[in-house]
Amino acid sequence: MGMIIEFLKAEKIEYKTITLKDIVFDESLSRYCKTNQCGLYNSTWICSSECKEYFNLERIYRRDKVIFFSKFYQLRDSFDYEKMVEAKADFEKLLRKIIKIKTKDEMVFGPGGCTLCKECTYPHSDCRFPNLVIYPVEKMDIHVSATASKNGLKYNNGPNTVTYFSLIFLGENDD
Repeated sequence: MGMIIEFLKAEKIEYKTITLKDIVFDESLSRYCKTNQCGLYNSTWICSSECKEYFNLERIYRRDKVIFFSKFYQLRDSFDYEKMVEAKADFEKLLRKIIKIKTKDEMVFGPGGCTLCKECTYPHSDCRFPNLVIYPVEKMDIHVSATASKNGLKYNNGPNTVTYFSLIFLGENDD
């Protein structure tokens, strides 16, 4: 945990250390995923119906320490989709840096699906990089805006901005 906190401080990123009971869960989120609005459902390991079991994601419920943080990005206007995609890629780079310093037992959750491989091996063979995956918050029914509000983090940072969030579930031995 210490290395991640130091990294976030160095990057000047607002964060909170919270507990599992501080997270708002909403089962309708995974039901929304199943409607396949983004076109990725059951096309990658991360967006598959088997994701929770395959990556043993239920273990988050045995964790009581979570680092919750966000980063917001300025847009030209509220319809600046190109900048939103660019911002998400930048946020993912930030999460990839955290993955390099996290312990084996820590789990990184962020927005959306996996972008590690050009073509996913799902469902024909195992994930090539299971230790590098950023798990989608939606897969665990984490209601990000309600969790942000409950814990004093801004979900909306004003007009012409987009904000991305991450939760890092710490290992059982992390202090």
